[in-house]
Amino acid sequence: MHIRPAQAADIDQLCAIEQSCFNTDRISRRSFSRFIKRDNHSALLVAVADQGQIAGYGLNLYRENISLARLYSIACAPDYRGQSVGELLIQALEADAIERACAYWRLEVREDATKVAAWYQALGFKQRGLSPGYYEDGCSALKMEKRLLPAVASRPSSLYYAQTTPFTCGPSALLMAMAQASGDVSASQTAELDIWREATTIYMTQGVGGCSGEGLALAASKRGFEGELWVSDNDTPFVDSVRDAAKKQIIETVHEHFLSQLSASPVTRKVGQRNIEQLREKLENGYSLIALISTWTLNRNRAPHWVHIVAISEKFVYINDPDLDAEDWQQSAVSAADFSSLPMTHAAFERARSYGKRRLSVVLCIKSAVVSQS
Repeated sequence: MHIRPAQAADIDQLCAIEQSCFNTDRISRRSFSRFIKRDNHSALLVAVADQGQIAGYGLNLYRENISLARLYSIACAPDYRGQSVGELLIQALEADAIERACAYWRLEVREDATKVAAWYQALGFKQRGLSPGYYEDGCSALKMEKRLLPAVASRPSSLYYAQTTPFTCGPSALLMAMAQASGDVSASQTAELDIWREATTIYMTQGVGGCSGEGLALAASKRGFEGELWVSDNDTPFVDSVRDAAKKQIIETVHEHFLSQLSASPVTRKVGQRNIEQLREKLENGYSLIALISTWTLNRNRAPHWVHIVAISEKFVYINDPDLDAEDWQQSAVSAADFSSLPMTHAAFERARSYGKRRLSVVLCIKSAVVSQS
């Protein structure tokens, strides 16, 4: 028995194994073909018996610039069960994840598959939550995780909230940060849209407006939070690519109004980019952070995007990404587990944390004003 990457010639056998092992949520022939070709986003490995037959397969999925592996599927052909095929595949997949500098390895397993869950626990995976109704037949999934590299998140997030529209990443990130800071925040679409209406710049290059750091800082201050807003310059945000003079003038008017309101708020606006160590100090002092990044580092789309910084270790910045974008994952299998507490290396985060030609960098640090005064 030996392990190697899957090849196009293996697809017939892979589909046969899939049919024999699973009644629902099967990987299609087309998906197997895609996983074989996408070296940067997947590792599809097969266990080959002496006769050349495929005894089993294992599949890891990866996201660009995210130091996280996801064990999406593993299966053993019926004729080869009891021959440690699964253990061999797990060892090879773990080695692949470590070689890609992944800090964590995550998976989902059916809640009613108690023996399988116990097998994963024996391999070092620990349960980290439940995804209700995850599978096609309505069965819930146990979320499990194994730490591959020594990295400890100092302040776990109390909430993951996914944005419900394409333009509300800022409010969604802020809801998560407020929940981490106070532990008493109710996240809902109503709250998400309320913050967006308060914080939006009204226009963007295309479509409705996104939220600026100033707008989000004001929204936080109105909800009982104080803190600091760090911006890299004093220019109006998000106007670089706006060609329409009228739209640009409206964005500038909104920005000036935000600045006027912010001067009387408990959030102090400071110009200058802080380094990762300074962000880490803020977290250790009880602040919650959200940051503006460019989605280019995640999905090769140039768009401003807000994320919640959950924690920072010596090697990684952990983020909650509110955008459940399934582009780099199996479309039907995306869950909050794939987008919460994502580890990015310091270098990857530094590449991500500026947007546009101006290299705009924005971080909002908040803490509960009530707690800080008591």
